[in-house]
Amino acid sequence: MVFTLLNVVSISCAPIVLEPTPGMTPTPTHTPLATATATIVFPSPTLSAILTASPSVMTLQASRTTIPATRAPTRTATLTSTRTPLPPLEWDTRLDALDIKLIPATVQVGQLYWRLTKAEFWDEKERQGKHHIFINVLDERGVRIIGQKVIVEWPDEKLVLVTEDKPAPEYSANYPLDINHYPPWGTLGAFTASVDGLPSEKVAGMGLPSRNIFVVYLLTFQRTKR
Repeated sequence: MVFTLLNVVSISCAPIVLEPTPGMTPTPTHTPLATATATIVFPSPTLSAILTASPSVMTLQASRTTIPATRAPTRTATLTSTRTPLPPLEWDTRLDALDIKLIPATVQVGQLYWRLTKAEFWDEKERQGKHHIFINVLDERGVRIIGQKVIVEWPDEKLVLVTEDKPAPEYSANYPLDINHYPPWGTLGAFTASVDGLPSEKVAGMGLPSRNIFVVYLLTFQRTKR
């Protein structure tokens, strides 16, 4: 085995210093970057963001502004009826003493019907020699209707009358109350009057108060919308 001996030479070098060339500005080896802050406003009035930029980190911080909720004012609806009130019924209170009754018609709102608008009573002093049920029938304007069927009925019969063109103040239809048509004495009157063609109110219980007393009933019906 052969060994070769090498000489190790150690060289010592002094530090090398670079001198700037005259007229040149030294360039720094590192320039710190500034930190930038920006505020971003979004279209929504309640949301904004702050953007912070640094040399190594970019941070987005969002903040939400709370706006107190406002409640819309409550509106109270007021319903106003446009229907014109019907005029009150003219009812002779003496009919109550005779137990004469008004029977309402069964109708819906907006439906036409025959409404009793006036019921008069003439006693034996006022009857002017008459003993009848007199009936007038009017349209919505209060004009008398001619040719309108009117019904007078009692327990076992029904009679249809037709209104006629008679000079005022005479009523346009009438039915004579004969003692032979009156129910057994001591009972209530048996006659009922109404108008044909539409639902009709009825006046019931009419008749002669007694065998020797003659009276008159005067009824006015009008075509009316409920």
